Amino acid sequence: MTAAVEGQLDVLKTLIAYGADLDMVDIDGESSLDFASLDGHTAVVEYIESKE
Repeated sequence: MTAAVEGQLDVLKTLIAYGADLDMVDIDGESSLDFASLDGHTAVVEYIESKE
């Protein structure tokens, strides 16, 4: 989620390669996709959506 909110696409790709779960949500029910979307990181959003 931190990589997504900061727009760090390469870090996010590495984490996913090592098994990071994009379906996880925080205590408020927000996902990595939500965080990336709210902060305007379109490349991250597109990448996450391609993994769904």
